[in-house]
Amino acid sequence: MYPTNTMKHKMRWLRIIIQHLILILLCLHFEPFPTLVDAGFAIRFRSATSDDVSLAKRALIKEAMNPLSISKEKLLVAYDMEDETDEMLGFGQIRPLKINDLNKLYELASLFVFRPKRSSGVGSALVNELLKRFDEDRQNNGNICLLTLKATIPFYLAFGFTVVIREDIPSPLMLEYTAGNIISNLLGNELCCMIREN
Repeated sequence: MYPTNTMKHKMRWLRIIIQHLILILLCLHFEPFPTLVDAGFAIRFRSATSDDVSLAKRALIKEAMNPLSISKEKLLVAYDMEDETDEMLGFGQIRPLKINDLNKLYELASLFVFRPKRSSGVGSALVNELLKRFDEDRQNNGNICLLTLKATIPFYLAFGFTVVIREDIPSPLMLEYTAGNIISNLLGNELCCMIREN
C-alpha cells in the first residue's frame, strides 16, 4: 500500500513536531545567554560605514560564511560605547528576499560576533535590535528566515524562529542552502533553515 497525500502530510507534520520536541529538550541543557550587564560593557548600535562592510566581508570569509549579501544600507554594527576606538564587536542584517508582490520574505543574515566577545551577549543584543527595528518599520510585513548551523538552533529558538524542513525552505534561499550545506558538511557541520512568522 502506498501512502496517500494526506498521510504524507500528517507524517511530515509529525516529523516537524518530533524535531521541535528534541530541540526543546536540547535547549534545556544549555546555559542561559548572558545579559548585557553580565557582559561587562555597554553595547550600542550604529549604521555601517564602507570600512565596516569591508571588515565584515573579510571576517565572514575567514569563518567560511557567505559574504555576498552584505549591504551597507542594511548592516547594523554593534560596538562598545565605553571604548573610545568605536571598534566593532559584531554585526548583522535583515535583508529583503522578494518572492512576489504579495509574499514578502526577509533573511536575517551575516550575524557575526568577533571571537573575544563571543558568549558575552553581543549576538543576542544584535538579534534583539535587528528584530526590534524590523518590527517597528511598518513597511516590513513578511516572514524572516535564516540559515544557520544545527548547533546554533537553540540560540534562534529563543527569538521565535522555528526549524523548517528541507522541502519547505523558501525558494530564494535554496541555492545558498545547497551550496552552504556542502561547505558545512566538509567542515563537519550541518546547515539548517529557520523561520520567524509575522
